[in-house]
Amino acid sequence: MTMQTSRGPDPRFFDGRGSGCSLFERPAAPAIDFRPIDEAAAIIRGTLWRDSLDALASVTARAFEVDRRDLTGPCREPHIARARHALMWLARETTIWSAPEIGRRIGGRDHSTVLHSIRVARRLRDSDPRFRLLTDAMVKALAPLTAASREARDAG
Repeated sequence: MTMQTSRGPDPRFFDGRGSGCSLFERPAAPAIDFRPIDEAAAIIRGTLWRDSLDALASVTARAFEVDRRDLTGPCREPHIARARHALMWLARETTIWSAPEIGRRIGGRDHSTVLHSIRVARRLRDSDPRFRLLTDAMVKALAPLTAASREARDAG
């Protein structure tokens, strides 16, 4: 698929073959399937969980349909960056980790990167209903596991 201009194909157009992204066109959002989030939470409940990045990354990867390794890797593709924003926001909301600690656990990133990512995620939650639904579902799925962590963070 190419974008046409009066002079032919627009050289700036990138249809994202292989990456699933496009600079000029946004694909229609498919219906949200919350089952992967619930399945990930069920798996996590069956294991010992204590502020585990594995738990957060598993739920986020399933919710956003990305590979878990991409969440902590250097990839900057928009759909992966979006999932990483959600992961950092989820870590901030559900754990007692500070921004530097979140950054260390998610690919050795700087605390300012984490703070930026959390701000982006908050803006996305305000402007994108799909992002809000996914992140709300992730928090709900992890709620039984993170209640003690949130209480400890809020108390201290």
